[in-house]
Amino acid sequence: MKLIPIILFVACSIGMLQAQNPATKAVDIDLKKLDGTWHEISRLPNPVDSDLHNVTITYDYRSDKKIKQTLQGFKDNGKKAKLKDILEYQGNGILQGPLGGEYVILNVDPNYEYFMMGTPDHKYLWIMSRKPVMDNNTYNTLVSKADNMGYAILLMQLTAQQ
Repeated sequence: MKLIPIILFVACSIGMLQAQNPATKAVDIDLKKLDGTWHEISRLPNPVDSDLHNVTITYDYRSDKKIKQTLQGFKDNGKKAKLKDILEYQGNGILQGPLGGEYVILNVDPNYEYFMMGTPDHKYLWIMSRKPVMDNNTYNTLVSKADNMGYAILLMQLTAQQ
């Protein structure tokens, strides 16, 4: 009988934590303007590129709904890593990966000089720029926005760009 109040307390606590975690808000994009090469400035750790440096993602516009994504970077031993896939634009800043993963465009510069992309579950986040470096004010503004959206910014990794 004493277990029921504990279960209710835990359930209510989880509900309150979820209510405090702000919803991820996507921003609409123009796929044609996303076209080209982007440098990864920072990221949350992930299984694809966390061990890479000089990471770039090239987007190749295919249609109003599809864009080819090519990620490439280098391992510490100098070996090149490359991954290609096709993303489908769902509208309203949502890109769908080939295996069902969703990417949300969280912020984009009006001139498409930088953007921030994450996943709806807040597990992954990337800050991208047309240039291999980003000024501190812009970077800090994006990190602050990601923090306000509930991303674990203390785990962010700067991507070495040489």
